[in-house]
Formats: sequence, structure tokens, C-alpha cells
Amino acid sequence: MTKWICNECGFRANETVFREQAPFGQLKCPECGNQFMSRSHLDERQLGIIDRMKRVVISNIKINNIVALVSFERHFDLTRIAHDIRGTGYDPEIFPGLNYRIKIKKSRICMIIFESGKVICTGAKSFKDVETAIGKVAKQIEASGIRIKIEPKIEVQNIFASSNLETEINLNSIAISLGRGQVEYKPDQFPGLVYRIDSPKVTFTLFGSGKLVCTGAQKLEDVNTAFDSIKERLAIALSCDPSVGKKKQKIKKNKIKALPSRLKKKR
Repeated sequence: MTKWICNECGFRANETVFREQAPFGQLKCPECGNQFMSRSHLDERQLGIIDRMKRVVISNIKINNIVALVSFERHFDLTRIAHDIRGTGYDPEIFPGLNYRIKIKKSRICMIIFESGKVICTGAKSFKDVETAIGKVAKQIEASGIRIKIEPKIEVQNIFASSNLETEINLNSIAISLGRGQVEYKPDQFPGLVYRIDSPKVTFTLFGSGKLVCTGAQKLEDVNTAFDSIKERLAIALSCDPSVGKKKQKIKKNKIKALPSRLKKKR
């Protein structure tokens, strides 16, 4: 039977339900109000995948860490910087870089400064925090007597993001469904399943609790695209699991109450 499917939210219905409302072949979705529900000749398996995608919920995508690289294109005297700037740590016998930790809003940022003029920024939770941290470090370096002639160009190397499916998942069945080529799952060595995506080129780590961790993205758009992609692939991989989409139920533990005084043994 011909189906009607919403191009926005994926809602589907039989043609007879909305025949009076759509004399010209267009329907209004009762779920989201979208005016453009179109005909679909998808088979039951494909329609089932669409329904499963609606049940696979990826909520609260958070940026946990942004790793950025900056080059000031000049030589830095790290001994001088360590002497003039408070809160720095520098021991060239242990590590060639100078560590400088600062806090910006909710981000605890660590700046690693090298003699070559390159600076690595880690710990920021937003691009704005990266820019603020780089600007603050540049002013501190100039205050120590080292001139900076160019405006530093920030290159994002890696974005760490995380989310939650709000349900427990079976990693064994997912590893089989996603295929061996892009999946690495060794539960005796590491409790998470590692899944690599080619476009965008990112790596997901899935845990049985439903938590997802995404690494390797260099743009915020890549993070959103990657999570959309993993949602679609998980919908297919979990199409036979009826528990997907059900929220975790908290198990109430019965506390052992103290015995009434009249039931206690008399010594």
C-alpha cells in the first residue's frame, strides 16, 4: 500500500487516513505540522529503519575538549617567559615545552609553549574560549618583552565530543551488524566498541551504558554530521533489538529497616 511519509520528522501513515485533506497530493503531518508529506514506496524494512531512527535518541551533544595549534612564527625564550609569567611550569630536562594553565569560564585550559613559537591549546570547551586563551597568552608574552608581529592563526587539530543514547545497548550485536572492517571490539581489553567513519573522518567509542564519544573532527559541522551518521547506522544495527528507545529504569533497592524494639532479643 502507498504510504505517506513526512520529509521532516519521518512520520508515516496510510493514504486513506488523509485522503480528504490532501486532494492535490500533499498532506500536513500531524506530528510536526510539516506541510509537505510526500508519497513513498519504501518497503517495510526501509520504513522500519525510519521508525527506528526516531527511537534512537542522541541527546545533549557536548564539546568536552578542543585541541588547537597556533604558530607565532618567531623564537621564544622560554626561560624568560617562565620567569616573568606566574603560574607557568618549565623544566627542559623533563619536557621541552612550557606549561601555562588558565581558567576561562568553565574551561580549564592548558597552554603548551615551545621555543619554535608554536603553542598547543587543550581543554577548551568552545572556539571562543580558544580565541580568548590565545589572546591572553599573546599579551602575557608581549608583557615579558617579546614582540609578536603577526596575528596568530588558530588551527583546530581535534574536537572531543560526547553524547548519550539514554538506553543500554548490546555491543556484541552492534559489532556484528556494523561489520568487521570499521569496528574494533575486544571486551577483554577495553569495555568500549571503537567504530571509524570515513566521511567525516572521525572515530566513535560506544559503551554498553549508551554513552558515545566522538574524536577526530576538526569542525563543529563535522561533529553534527558524524552524530547524524552514527544515528542512522545504529538504527540499522539495532533494528532487531526491541529494547532500543526505552529509557533506563531505575531499580529501587529495598532498605533493611531496623527491627522494632519489641522484637529484639533480650540479653
